[in-house]
Amino acid sequence: MKNRADSVKIRTLKQVSGLTWDPMNLAIGDDAQLRRGILDLWTDGAGWVLGHAMDGLLWGRIAAGQLVLACDADATWGACLKSTTLLDLRIFNRRRELRIWRTDGTLQCFLVSESQIDSPSLAYDEPQILIAGKRRDFLDANGVRFSLIEGPSGQRQAIPVDWDGTRQFQRLWVRHYVSPGDESGMLTVAESRLMDIAPVNDTEE
Repeated sequence: MKNRADSVKIRTLKQVSGLTWDPMNLAIGDDAQLRRGILDLWTDGAGWVLGHAMDGLLWGRIAAGQLVLACDADATWGACLKSTTLLDLRIFNRRRELRIWRTDGTLQCFLVSESQIDSPSLAYDEPQILIAGKRRDFLDANGVRFSLIEGPSGQRQAIPVDWDGTRQFQRLWVRHYVSPGDESGMLTVAESRLMDIAPVNDTEE
């Protein structure tokens, strides 16, 4: 069995020194227009979807040019994508992340990717626990399978992975970017981005 030192590795990224934030213009109107606007901005193929709304958690996938959420098949599992209730949303893969969040009543949108400059920096990838609960059933929405999870306090979420309900191999992978503090020089996490949902042994690049 792998220990934490095997799965979390500090590395020097010779072509990375943090993240580049590119502002994007997101079309916001009715709910259908919001969904089309997100798909227009995400041009990087398949991606995971994770977000929060006023009425719950959003999990989903972008696959085959579609943005698929659990509520597309069953509105009782997870929040739906609505311009009036969306608080934040992240679409991500190993290359980049599209971040959307609400501020002052409007939705801000940035495409986040690794900076392509020469000075090296440090980063490490952390596998975070993805599932805390028991699988109750499966749900299929537009070709995407969701595992329906119920937590110990009755909280429910539909995660877009095919989990058999036994051993929890899947992890939410987050890349942390480390830089020295201005005064102390101590290394601290300056920024992070979501990367993938995958087992520990499937993330080596």
